[in-house]
Amino acid sequence: MTGKGDTAPISVGEYAETVLKKDSDFDHVFLVFDHDRHDSYDNAPRNRTVKAITSIPCFEIRYLFHFKDSGKPYPIGPGGGSPADELISDLKASHPCFADYKKGECEKFYNKIKDMREDACKRAEKFIIEGQKVQSRCHFENPSTRLHLVISTLQEMAQIKSKRN
Repeated sequence: MTGKGDTAPISVGEYAETVLKKDSDFDHVFLVFDHDRHDSYDNAPRNRTVKAITSIPCFEIRYLFHFKDSGKPYPIGPGGGSPADELISDLKASHPCFADYKKGECEKFYNKIKDMREDACKRAEKFIIEGQKVQSRCHFENPSTRLHLVISTLQEMAQIKSKRN
């Protein structure tokens, strides 16, 4: 289930709370959102029922982890520049398949990078651990993504289902 509309972390959390009030019978609830320049990032729900699947600075770090073992942080640039724009520039330079990438074009890259998913998951785990060691608020878990937690949950669910059949 996905929400339509505002992508600010607090809005994503409010949408999840609305859905859960109507139907609380979910095994897993994942909120997928970026940090980028969202003021509400720290206020989005994070608890046992609702798992925050964050990406710092943005979702595209997941793609970059398919190709690069880089812990380069992406802070807000001088004059308030977008960390996402800087990361996307690095992504475009990392592999020819992303040369013409535009935000939101996820589907057309899946088949080109799916064989590197395991490497991306390993890098994601590594950079969360390394990022938590940094005490600076600006660089805490920057860069990182928790999308691998959704992937591993889906893989576990698929294994359980195949054992039942």
